[in-house]
Amino acid sequence: MNKSSLTSPAAWLIYSMSLMVGALYALVVPGLSYFLAEELQVRPVLIGLFFVSVALSAMMYGQTISLWSERTFNQKKLIAFSMFVGGLACFGFAHFRSYPMVLITATTLFSLSFIAATQILGLARQYADENLSAQQQSMFNALVRASVALAWVIGPPLGFSLLQKINFAELYRLTGVLYFLVALVALFLLPNVKLPSQNNEEITPQAKRYLYPAVLAFALLFAANQSYMIALPLFLKKVLFLDVHYAGWMYGLAAACEIPIMIFAAWLGSRFTLTSFIRVGALAALALNAGVWLADYLWQMMVLQIFNALFIGFVAGVGINWFQWKMPAYSHAPLALYLSSISIGNVIGSVVIATVAELYSYRDIFLVNVFVCTLAILIFLLGRCEGRSIVAKLFRRSALKPL
Repeated sequence: MNKSSLTSPAAWLIYSMSLMVGALYALVVPGLSYFLAEELQVRPVLIGLFFVSVALSAMMYGQTISLWSERTFNQKKLIAFSMFVGGLACFGFAHFRSYPMVLITATTLFSLSFIAATQILGLARQYADENLSAQQQSMFNALVRASVALAWVIGPPLGFSLLQKINFAELYRLTGVLYFLVALVALFLLPNVKLPSQNNEEITPQAKRYLYPAVLAFALLFAANQSYMIALPLFLKKVLFLDVHYAGWMYGLAAACEIPIMIFAAWLGSRFTLTSFIRVGALAALALNAGVWLADYLWQMMVLQIFNALFIGFVAGVGINWFQWKMPAYSHAPLALYLSSISIGNVIGSVVIATVAELYSYRDIFLVNVFVCTLAILIFLLGRCEGRSIVAKLFRRSALKPL
């Protein structure tokens, strides 16, 4: 079979779709907490409840859709469908000013749109397996990740800057139209790939003893990331008394720094183990949250974004490769475990928002994140995620399934 190039029209469409899906997600999600607090005037506990509900419903939809997609549906049709319902959700956010209605819209429609991200990854993996050589596949995956990082360079600054000129209703209507346009691009232009084989892989008991502690450690790090992302706009406005649009520039700055960090990590990949990168990323997450907890000025927040970039580049960017490295005999299970850690982390991080911000303050969220990151680091350093830690014993009889 003839192999395609990294610059073929189909490959460019996958890069572009990764960029567009990521940019729309980055345009909406970072500002949702600000929307709830300012437009709906809800308490922190209800903001946390909102994100807990969205995370749980996204987990449920993701599990259901993953089963269907392996048996019935074309991946590009799923991507188009998820972008369509994302557009409907944005029009719902533009219209409703009742918290219950916004919550229903988010859990029934917006969380369903999250499947686009996982389906893009699945489609990209299938396309690479079918059309690219082994050497090309690593570069292709790096370009897909770079497209997602570029989306976060664009999305948050654009979203928060637009809020300085238009209101939430106009922003969400505009975003909804963009969701519909991306749905059409996905439906008519994305390449067709073969459906992935059904996933009947069973993780052995020996593997569970070191993999499930790793899932816990990753989940704790993603929990800190989730609570950081939700709390940042409100922390800037209510604690530091800064204009909220700076949050968008901070997200964008971190994503811009992430791109060279990912390239640097690829260059260092032959010199250090993936676990070393994960530990550095976890330490960066701890430094980020400790710094934000102590910060009082805008310039300090900007400087701290280098730690955010290290965390995203080394943990979120390299995480899936770590699971694949630890599970070379498995094809589907590494991605399932990685996505499970993100989903669990999103729930934990949302609970932190609901409790800490309600009972204490938005600044104290970052102190809690310091302890969360410390626990994750201890799991990686002491247990080494190889079945020798006390934490591993807690999972020996676990019935946990990949989400």
